[in-house]
Amino acid sequence: MARPRATLTALLILGLLTRAAPSRADKPAAPASAAAASSVAANMAPKLELEGPEAEAKDRARVLFQEGVAAYREGKFYDAVAIFLQTQRVYPDTQLCFNIARAYENLGNASAALRYYRDYLRQADRPSDGEEVRERVRKLEQQVAARGVQQLTVLSQPEAATVVLDGKPVGIAPWTGETYPGKHRLALTLAGYSPQEQIVEVDAHAAHDVALALTPEKPTLAPTPVVQSKQKEPSASVGALLTLGVGVALLGTAIATQAASHESGMSAPAAFFAGSGLGVAGVGGVLLYFDFAPRSATASRKDSVSVRP
Repeated sequence: MARPRATLTALLILGLLTRAAPSRADKPAAPASAAAASSVAANMAPKLELEGPEAEAKDRARVLFQEGVAAYREGKFYDAVAIFLQTQRVYPDTQLCFNIARAYENLGNASAALRYYRDYLRQADRPSDGEEVRERVRKLEQQVAARGVQQLTVLSQPEAATVVLDGKPVGIAPWTGETYPGKHRLALTLAGYSPQEQIVEVDAHAAHDVALALTPEKPTLAPTPVVQSKQKEPSASVGALLTLGVGVALLGTAIATQAASHESGMSAPAAFFAGSGLGVAGVGGVLLYFDFAPRSATASRKDSVSVRP
């Protein structure tokens, strides 16, 4: 009787232990890092060679990460999302995308969970849980499809391009949003780059990624300006005025000489001064003509100045 009684006692103890242990389905699934929180936290600790702002950012991220894991374990999923997002801004890490997705999934936000699961798969390098995550993605895609829309992600190289969907700006790349299945006109614009445009077709039952590389615009050479020199207003030259002045003076001398002469006709000195004055005055008049005459087209072209870079 001793053996059957011992066997019965062992079975009863085993049954009690099995009933007391909660199953995974009885509580929210832990984030990827909560199952091995210490290892991830160690990965986020600053390395010895890190100094300055980067080391401070990693220290801050490690503290925030632990707070996010604690909030998740307590079922405070809104707090967990906020803390994980803040951690991602302080020190980006691929693993955080998974944690954010899990928290959103527990909140029942299929769109946000799908977005961050897809970010995780896109950024992670062959994750060990990849097949499990892809299965979650497929289930969430069907939940989104039930609302008559599907998720679309637009990536640009370089980043920060403006995303224009069907003629309306919707955000900055990388951008994720929801739209109706079917064909859409997608355009990307970024200062200094040629705009890119493409027709994309969104499947009704599967999220879609679009990645476009922008091409730098070729610099355009400005036309060479030609600056015309300012033409001077016509004016009498000093030479012309002096020549005229001498001519007038000679004529005046001729008049004075003749007035002082007692001869009946023009005296020889008066005639000399008169002739010289007329000749010199005539030369002065010719000089004045050239001073005020219109400048020729050839002379104007010579005065033009081309300014080139």
